[in-house]
Amino acid sequence: MGKDYFSLTPILGQMKYLLKRGNVLNQVKDRVKWNVFPAFYKVADFPTHIDIESASACQLACPQCTNVIMPTKIKGIMSWSTYKKVIDEASERGVYSIKLSWRGEPMLNPKIWDMVKYAKNREIKDVAFLSNGERMKVPEDLEKMLDSGLDWISFSADGLYETYNRIRAPSKFEEFSSKLVALRDLKRKKGVDKPLVRIQTILSAIRDNPDAYFDYWEPIVDRVNFISDEARSDEMRQFPQDPDYICPAPWQRIVIDHKGNARPCVCDYFERNVMGNVNEQSLYEIWHGKMFEELRHLQRTKQRMEKDYCAECCHGGLMQESEINVRGNATKIRTYVGQKGVGDDASIISRKIRSSSLYNPHISSKSE
Repeated sequence: MGKDYFSLTPILGQMKYLLKRGNVLNQVKDRVKWNVFPAFYKVADFPTHIDIESASACQLACPQCTNVIMPTKIKGIMSWSTYKKVIDEASERGVYSIKLSWRGEPMLNPKIWDMVKYAKNREIKDVAFLSNGERMKVPEDLEKMLDSGLDWISFSADGLYETYNRIRAPSKFEEFSSKLVALRDLKRKKGVDKPLVRIQTILSAIRDNPDAYFDYWEPIVDRVNFISDEARSDEMRQFPQDPDYICPAPWQRIVIDHKGNARPCVCDYFERNVMGNVNEQSLYEIWHGKMFEELRHLQRTKQRMEKDYCAECCHGGLMQESEINVRGNATKIRTYVGQKGVGDDASIISRKIRSSSLYNPHISSKSE
């Protein structure tokens, strides 16, 4: 999958997932552009994927997440007019996929299902988002989800039972898992495959027993994944960087925050660089603009460390080969050097976060 993203689902299950997504030829074409264009520094006429931040606010305070230390002033909800402008141009330019999430929880945006439906009506082939699921209402949101045309959704669920409860407070594991069971049952009742449901966890939360995590979720969801722990929850990240790393993002995607600002990548959490604003320029102009060209040049010539958001990027950190035991077999993975996981320390860290002014389980869904 990705350099730090792996699946517990066996190969056959992964193939079934791919086929259920549909648009197989378009998927293949999209993945060729996604992987090959950056390798040859080829700039597509338009990005194949757009990350759209439907909400940058979040009601949880997960210790590994940057959201817990993001200033309140940069948290909010995307307006419908900004969203519509992005989707209209994306549709006209033939964008393959959009993801309606970045730093926050999409279900805090009261128009999230309208946003999905609008994108599908504008013939965006692959529409998805990541969610913590804590705000998902049963059965209301499940019915709206299926009606919207959402292609897939990924739920973040770090570990099982008490491990989950410590990391994902105030969400409760039993309540959360019952929602996904209800979603599975509703899909079966209606005889539909979509939205495909993916579950993912940080590695440190399942390292001691990945089989238990897979065995719990495999009957409920379509795919079970995990990600190597990343140091996102400190503004200044003290870990070794890979001087030879060339980030593919400037050739793959464009990120639009909830205010309409274009960001260089999904790791510019603290809004250090603005590539343009969709309310003032077209996405095409931003994609081919001076800011993106400069970023691509710095990446291509291995000068990315000149940009602070690149110099502190977790994805640019040194990696090492590692392995975990899955179903009796040693599975090779890659982990970051010096980017410690929170799975074992979550109770201490999240208590500290919940006692701070950053934690607000009743955060509003007010649109800007």
